[in-house]
Amino acid sequence: LLVHGDRDSVVPFAQSARMHSRLKDLGVDVNFVRVRHGEHGMNPVGASATERPVAEVIERTLAFFDRHLKK
Repeated sequence: LLVHGDRDSVVPFAQSARMHSRLKDLGVDVNFVRVRHGEHGMNPVGASATERPVAEVIERTLAFFDRHLKK
């Protein structure tokens, strides 16, 4: 699971995009959540709201964990 703000000034967004692409190429079940206008820590930058509310990011994270960590 990769969750990354597209305006992250600490870790380049492109790094997660490349990692997602490579993992998919290797056949790994990977999910990539782009947080639009999200800075590092997913705080919104500028006047625009985030594309995905925090509740949705949490929901997708829990669903991913349920799928991969529960037996």
